[in-house]
Amino acid sequence: MADHNPNLRFHLVTEQSDLFSIANDWKRLLAESANPEPMMDPSWLLVWWRHYGARIQLAVGLLFDDDRLVGLAPLCIRNYVYRPGLVFRRLQFMGVDANEKDGVCSEYMGFVAAPGYEDQVAHDFVDLIASGAFGSWHEVMLGAMNGDSATPDMAQARFIDNGLRCEEKKRMTGYYVRLPATWDDYLKSLSSSRRYRIKNSLAKFQEWADGNGGWKLERAASPTALQTGFETLMNLHQERWNSEGQEGAFSSPRFTAFHRDYIISRLASGNVEIAWLTVGDAPVAVIYAIRNGKKVLAYQYGRAVGMPARVRVGIVINALMIQEAIARGDTEFDFLGGESRYKADFATNERRIISIRVSRPTVREIVRLGLINARDAVLTTLHAGKALRPKSSAGAA
Repeated sequence: MADHNPNLRFHLVTEQSDLFSIANDWKRLLAESANPEPMMDPSWLLVWWRHYGARIQLAVGLLFDDDRLVGLAPLCIRNYVYRPGLVFRRLQFMGVDANEKDGVCSEYMGFVAAPGYEDQVAHDFVDLIASGAFGSWHEVMLGAMNGDSATPDMAQARFIDNGLRCEEKKRMTGYYVRLPATWDDYLKSLSSSRRYRIKNSLAKFQEWADGNGGWKLERAASPTALQTGFETLMNLHQERWNSEGQEGAFSSPRFTAFHRDYIISRLASGNVEIAWLTVGDAPVAVIYAIRNGKKVLAYQYGRAVGMPARVRVGIVINALMIQEAIARGDTEFDFLGGESRYKADFATNERRIISIRVSRPTVREIVRLGLINARDAVLTTLHAGKALRPKSSAGAA
């Protein structure tokens, strides 16, 4: 534990100009912290604010030891509407979606702390939230936190100590690969069925590609190539989802604008990678990944439709990217949260991604709980009615 001031100075940032002015100190603090997650970096959250910040109030907390920034809580306040129109003033992390359909799905959020200050920063921020120092709120939703870190459990315990109701509201499974030294070692770590599926997919793809002009894996290493890669990502992603009657993420103008701006801002740093697989001259699969030191976060995909049934380009591009990550000496390939067959096929490890909700026993909260109980009672009655309804016989008119 570092020798530091037990009485840290708090400052609340509520103006955009003040937020942008601390970007360099924020970057420095994140870089030296134990978990420098890219979606807590100002390069991600300040772009998010520009595109998603309308009608949202900044509430970014800073903790200083003398003049040194040692803690940061990237929070904001927004209105969240519970059906049938009950409005809650919600304090939450920037970048985390509420009820918008075109959110960016930020993950691994939390408080940022200098080494040795982790416990004190978490405790101080929770106490400050509970006291109203971040502004008035009806609920606190601390979402998409890494369950492997100490923050979620520590925050829950501290909120309870402050006399608040705290519950784990949402849990996702995050799938990732802890990368070994070689590709063969990785394959050996999988079950025989998963190993066969990957190896067979690579062999079938090679056979098909050889007969159709060959294949290559291309990358956005320049502004021109970046534009090509981003257009490929949008087109293949939309093509895949539209084929199933769904809109796809890039149907949203602000989602598209957010990622275009973020990718451009990070190209020079090498923290963003767009790679696409071509057969002949045609792109058939694409991946958009974010690098975090020796970790790779697979954020978004696209793939062509109408491919031969035996050719599984989604599996192929993941296998190629994992091979390259191993060759670079990376330590982790992270598929992020959410259930998908391909994630379970490739992953060797899982982690919790959890959200906690904090509330007080106010009249508004009691009404919310009453509406939820009433809804659940109606659904239970409807389900019971369906279960008791007699099935018609096969020969009925």
